[in-house]
Amino acid sequence: MATDSRHDVEPSVPASSDALRASAPPPDGGARSRGAARDKLLLRQGEVAQLLGISERELRRWRDRGFAPAPIAAHGGRPLWSRDSIFRFVSDLSQRAQRRGGAR
Repeated sequence: MATDSRHDVEPSVPASSDALRASAPPPDGGARSRGAARDKLLLRQGEVAQLLGISERELRRWRDRGFAPAPIAAHGGRPLWSRDSIFRFVSDLSQRAQRRGGAR
């Protein structure tokens, strides 16, 4: 059975990594209520995909192939990621791209 080689390559650095930095919580933690802070620290699949500049379907492919971080929890059967794990993921991709000679 033939495989689709375009899905077997390592993902490149997301074009929207600036969006991740812009959406980061303030360094001082801000004056948020406990519930609002929790909401900002956990991201749904659509939010993760949007921040990475990919579709939800592509995010699922990345997860299935072990490219993307695993969700840390689920709510109502839907996966949730920590904002920190997504930042680490983007940072790791950036470092790999620099070692290969630059981002694509």
